[in-house]
Amino acid sequence: MLLKLIIFAVATQVHVQSEWDGQAEFIPPSILLPVFVRNKEHALPYFFGGLERQNYPKSRIRLWFVTDHNADNSLEVIKAWKEAWEMEYMDIKIEIRDPRKGFWSDADTELSWSPNRYDHILKLRQQALNHARNMLVDYLFMIDADNILVQPSLLRKLVLRDKPIVGPMLETGVPFSNYWTNQNAETGYYERGDDYYDIRYYEQDFLNVHKVPMLHSCYLIDMNRQTSQKLQYWPRIGKYSEDLPYWPMDDIIYFTGMAKLNKIDLWVDNTMAAGWFPYPVQSGEVYDEVTMFNHMLMEMNTLPPVGWDMIPQASAATPPSWPVQTKHGLSDIFVINLERRQDRKERMDFCMRLQGIKYTLVPAVDGKALTQDDIDGLGIRQLPGFSDPHKPRTITRGEVGCFLSHYYLWQKMVPGETYLVLEDDVRFGPDFVGDLRRTLREAKDIEWDLIYVGRKRGPGADNDVEVMVTESISNVTYSFWTLAYLITGDAAKVLVDEKPLEKLIPVDEYLPIMYGAHKIDSYTKEFKNKNLKAFSSNPVLVQPTHYTGQENYFTDTEPSSDDDILHYDTDAKVEL
Repeated sequence: MLLKLIIFAVATQVHVQSEWDGQAEFIPPSILLPVFVRNKEHALPYFFGGLERQNYPKSRIRLWFVTDHNADNSLEVIKAWKEAWEMEYMDIKIEIRDPRKGFWSDADTELSWSPNRYDHILKLRQQALNHARNMLVDYLFMIDADNILVQPSLLRKLVLRDKPIVGPMLETGVPFSNYWTNQNAETGYYERGDDYYDIRYYEQDFLNVHKVPMLHSCYLIDMNRQTSQKLQYWPRIGKYSEDLPYWPMDDIIYFTGMAKLNKIDLWVDNTMAAGWFPYPVQSGEVYDEVTMFNHMLMEMNTLPPVGWDMIPQASAATPPSWPVQTKHGLSDIFVINLERRQDRKERMDFCMRLQGIKYTLVPAVDGKALTQDDIDGLGIRQLPGFSDPHKPRTITRGEVGCFLSHYYLWQKMVPGETYLVLEDDVRFGPDFVGDLRRTLREAKDIEWDLIYVGRKRGPGADNDVEVMVTESISNVTYSFWTLAYLITGDAAKVLVDEKPLEKLIPVDEYLPIMYGAHKIDSYTKEFKNKNLKAFSSNPVLVQPTHYTGQENYFTDTEPSSDDDILHYDTDAKVEL
């Protein structure tokens, strides 16, 4: 589906470009962008990067920044960007409304949306309308300071849509987006509409501009229409309280109510990969908002269908501040990566730097490059009678390479130390570092050798009982995947001393045998020291970037041809 969207978007881009160029003798419409900033130091470099890449004439764009209650360096970032770009744009203004740090007097936390804060944002939006009217600009482009625009022709395309109010559909990495397809008529609150998923996931028959009851975070208002003169955020229009008595004063719901009462249609455009915005955090501290934003950045550079295979580009004028990289109390953190998978290497490096994780990159063993001499030289013999649980086949070249990649790491580990092992196709949870720290704290209260950080239950284990031993750690039954696990150096020595190359099976079959949870006795009887103390984060902290069958799913362990399957004779000698 994503490929179809890209083809459609390219075709539309050509149409938009040609239609715009056909009007070259006219001055492009002017646009005002009001940007309200509060504790957005983490987001502004990427916001500015997306803004800079817009191919709309910058000489026709006015920017108005208003900032207040910052506990970070948001103001300094805005000033630095203005200094670098003020000669390119029609105008850039900065206003400091309240230099106090912290949160509103009637708020419980820094991020709480209190009545005073709602009033404040409504007044700011009204001032944006007033500025647009006084400046006689053609369009008002409302956009939040944590939105990242990735479509260079976005502004051009929205203008040419010729709608009273239109916005792009933004990505979040989850079903949530910046529009609704249904709204409760009595309360104004959200209701899921029939077409929501069809629009949200770019279904072919739904690539269009759709009329919707709710649009927020990023939208363009045509200021030349008579209807736009009826828009008013503050003071609140009387009809809102009279005709919609149970609707809240939430600014985005108030906006839809105001449009509804004035019969102004809202439209969302899902014909392009337009941009991203983070899932909103309604309360808590700035740390929570930064964490959610960083998770969005990681989702952006995860291959489809999660993201668009891109590392977000920040403005060169305001480079992002990276957190200090540490090992978070571990002896080392290893990332296993095949040399021919450079895209995964770059993605993992970005994710690890973004999360402040100091790591060691470990070249993986490329099983598909192994020769018979390599196999014989390592003394590899397949476990007699082994067969893949899903398909009737023996071990593959990729599985041999995967096992050796982990095995060589175990050989390097030191007894008494603790390690985290990550494969390069891991998809991090929203607060991976915080969750990892909690897991390590709780692990001090139990005796453990191995803790899965990401895994799935193996065949026949779905109904096995797993008991929580701490608040976020459970014991573990037969499990698959080795994409992320904590391990002690002592456990690694046990795994090596078992001489597994002489009775080789896939590594995610080997681990359950060694902690006594494998389901097939004929396998387990060949192993001696099956007493590792194994547990799992519950819920798990990571997932794979893709599952079998998903768009752009690639695997280096499953066979692509019969040549990738290693056969063996009656003595279990592996033969290529």
